[in-house]
This record gives sequence, structure tokens and C-alpha cells, in this order.
Amino acid sequence: MIGTGPSLTYEMLDQLQGQYTFAMNNISIAYPHTKWRPHYYLNVSRSLLKYPYWQKHASESIKVAKHTFYWSRNMVHAMQNQPPESKITFLSCHTWPVFEKDCWESVSRWGSSMFTALQLVVYMGFSRIYLIGCDLGYLDGLNPTTMKDNFHFDSDYLGDKRKQWSLLNPLSLQLDEIRTVTAHQLTAMTTRRLGRWVFTCSPRLAGIYPLCSFEEALADEGEWLDQLEFRRDYREP
Repeated sequence: MIGTGPSLTYEMLDQLQGQYTFAMNNISIAYPHTKWRPHYYLNVSRSLLKYPYWQKHASESIKVAKHTFYWSRNMVHAMQNQPPESKITFLSCHTWPVFEKDCWESVSRWGSSMFTALQLVVYMGFSRIYLIGCDLGYLDGLNPTTMKDNFHFDSDYLGDKRKQWSLLNPLSLQLDEIRTVTAHQLTAMTTRRLGRWVFTCSPRLAGIYPLCSFEEALADEGEWLDQLEFRRDYREP
């Protein structure tokens, strides 16, 4: 599961070639810097309707992903950019804080796009899920005042208009982070009950999911891992 936080690097993406990867929103800003492309792509963002910059990046991902998941509200944009060989699933979305286990009917886009993506991969049957680049903002140890964009792996990720909105609405961003944290807590509780494992490669979510390194995530070739041997700080959600 590819987030867009500052811990994500182009080198990491190159190492993920050939894996089942799920990316979202403006991830195409990474394409000029890496040969990696996502297997699954998701866009359930309102920003697509507001900013041509977001529409452009969504269009680029629709054309390269093997399967795209799109908010039905943005159907026209998706159909205009769908190549003949790609597949698109249109989603019925709501904004309630519920981890939907049956995505055939609807999914929740509450909190963040990653929350929606996690509902989908659990529904598709994936049993071990790794979160990469899910940082909830700038990394520990970095001075956020020196960064052009404290929340993303690329300083141009948001585009100028969305970046201006973010600067003018700091309280809204704080509420978004609270919702995002709660969404991850819901995910952790639900997936554990279903016998699924979600791991985080970012320390920012270590209090919610078992923590592992990016190298450990890459080493999982399908065999079951000893869940607690290298995740001693994990706590039951």
C-alpha cells in the first residue's frame, strides 16, 4: 500500500516492481523518476473535481495501472482517460467512519484515501498488507519549517492551488489527521478480527500496527512470518 508521505523514496518504488502495489491520488508525480508503476490505482478525492493539476495526475495513472478504482462521482473523467486494455471499477462511496467488509455495495472514504484502499484489498482477499509512506506528515527528526511540503514525498505533490488552500486552513489539516488516525485504528481492529495482518513501515503508525522495516516487507515472498519476533513494541489495538 503506497502512501505519499515523506518517507517514500523513488528508490523504494523501484524495488517494488513486480509486486502487487496499490497507489492513489497524485502518485504519478513519481513516474518520471522510476520504472515502477502501480498494479492498482485508486482515486476517490474531491480534489479531482476542483483542480486541473489533480485531474492531470489521475489521468496518467489510469493509463498505466492494470486496475483502477474510481469514485463513481468522477466517472466522466475516468471514461475519458481509460485505455482499451485497462479495467476500471466505479465505487459507491459514503463518509461514515465504518470499515466496510463488503465493498460490492459501498466503501467509506472517511479519513483518507488509504482507508478506502485498505477496505478494497481486504475485500479482495489479501492477507498480509504492508503500508509504505504512511507517515501522517513530516518524519520524526526533520524540521518541518525547512520543508516546502511537510506531508508528501515530493514538494510539488499538491500543486500550487491546493498548497495555498492548505496554508490557509491549518485547522482543517489537523482534523484530517485525527480522522486519518481513527481510520487506521478502525482498520487495525477490523483486520485482526478477520485474521488479516497489516504492517507499517513507518514509525508514525507503530502504535496502531505491527512495525517492520521496508527490507522485511520485501523479504516476504508468501511464507508466513513470525509476527512478533521483530515487532516487540506492537500493542493490541
